[in-house]
Amino acid sequence: MRIIPQDALDRYVCVGETRLDGQIASIGGALPAAVAANAFGMGLICPFDNGPETASAIDMDILGPRSLIALSNHFKGLAILERPVRDELAAPAKPMDLREAKGQEVPKRALDVTAAGGHNLVLMGPHRSDKSMLAQRLPGILPLMNAKELLEPPRLSWAAPIFTPISGARAVDRRHESLPLRPWGVGKGTCGKAPRCLLDYQGRSRPLMDRIDLQIDVPQVTSTDLALPAPFEGSAEVAARVEIA
Repeated sequence: MRIIPQDALDRYVCVGETRLDGQIASIGGALPAAVAANAFGMGLICPFDNGPETASAIDMDILGPRSLIALSNHFKGLAILERPVRDELAAPAKPMDLREAKGQEVPKRALDVTAAGGHNLVLMGPHRSDKSMLAQRLPGILPLMNAKELLEPPRLSWAAPIFTPISGARAVDRRHESLPLRPWGVGKGTCGKAPRCLLDYQGRSRPLMDRIDLQIDVPQVTSTDLALPAPFEGSAEVAARVEIA
C-alpha cells in the first residue's frame, strides 16, 4: 500500500498484535524476541506496553508504538518515536547472611565450593536440620553475573512456570507428579523400617544422584551449636573469596 517506505522495516524485527482499531496490544515473549533480534544486529518494533521491559534488559534500537498510525508517522518523519523508557528496577532484596547459620561447617564449606565452581549440590538430612536455611543463603555468595547472564532471570520469569503448586505438600507439572514423603531420621514420624527404607528409596534415585556433583549430609543442629557466638566469616567474606576463584 506504500504507506511507509518499502525498505523502512528491513533492519527491524516486528512483534505485536494489532486490534481492529489499529492499536497494538502487548504480548508475551517480547524480551526473548529482543535478544534474538539483537543477536542478528537488528532493531525491535514491539508494542508500547512491552517497551520498558525490553529497554531495561538490553541496549539496542527499540521502537514501541501505541498504534499502526504512530508507527507510520514515525517512518514518514511526522512524529518521531522516542526509545522506550527503561523500567525503574527495584532495589534487590538484601541476601541472607551465612553468619546467621551456626555450626554446620561442612555444609557451609560445600556452599563455598558450589558457588566457586558452579557445581550441582544436594543437601540431605532430617527434618529441621537447616537444609533450607543454608540453601537460601547460597545466592548471597554467588559471583556477579555478566551482561549475558543478567538477561536470563527476566527471560525465565517470562516463560510459563514448570511447576504449578496445588497444595503445600504436592506439586504437579505437565509430565510428572511429586508426592510428599514421610519424615526421615529419628523421632516422631519415622517409620519402623528406618534406616533401611531410606536407603532403599535413595537407591531408586541413584541415576539422578549420579549427576549431582556434591551430596552433603546435614545433621541436626545441637543446642551446643546454637549457644555458640556468631561465626566470624559471613556471606560477604565468602563472596569475596568466590569472586577471586
